[in-house]
Amino acid sequence: MILIQNLSKLLKLSCWKSMLELPGRSLFCVFLGTYKDLLLFESRVFQISADLRNDSEIVYQIFLPLGIIKGEGRLKEQMVKDDPVYGKVKRLLVSPGQTMVSQKRNYKRYFLIEKGTFESRGESRQVIVKDVSMAGIGVSCQNRLLAEEGTIRIFGIQRPFHVKKAYEFTNYNFFEYGFLLRLADEEQKNELKKKLLVFHQKLAKLGVSH
Repeated sequence: MILIQNLSKLLKLSCWKSMLELPGRSLFCVFLGTYKDLLLFESRVFQISADLRNDSEIVYQIFLPLGIIKGEGRLKEQMVKDDPVYGKVKRLLVSPGQTMVSQKRNYKRYFLIEKGTFESRGESRQVIVKDVSMAGIGVSCQNRLLAEEGTIRIFGIQRPFHVKKAYEFTNYNFFEYGFLLRLADEEQKNELKKKLLVFHQKLAKLGVSH
């Protein structure tokens, strides 16, 4: 079973689109994060069937870029809240059970939280490395990265990686970027493989399978 505090670390940089499979219906919503040891989902469809009872079994899916976190849990609490933008919203607290990550990629993507720096044209920016694969790196930062190419240094890896920007997204709190990797040689490729193996072993201990 995945530990709830580690799932929170993987997802806390954004509110992710999600879907809950409830008894008799599916509900699209947003994953907001965690509350104590529970997952918190929110939907603008607040008039959910009155037959939905606490402790009902729920299948949840949290949609990440090119990957999905899937799990089974139980509904522990539901409430209607007044939102200043959307009016009444429904919030559901779900106790998570077995959780796994499925991906449609040529290379496995490992979700993590690591310190890093993006360097280009003599300037250096602090970034948070939030996912890594053999093909690319995803980062978040508080400042916009204007350069299309540069190098990324990841804590725990000696040599920097040459990267090219693939996408940019902002939610007005963080800027998020995806970079394509340009591995310099076989030695750097093997160094990255070893680091990803460490990530894989850590996730395996948390009960997350790829």
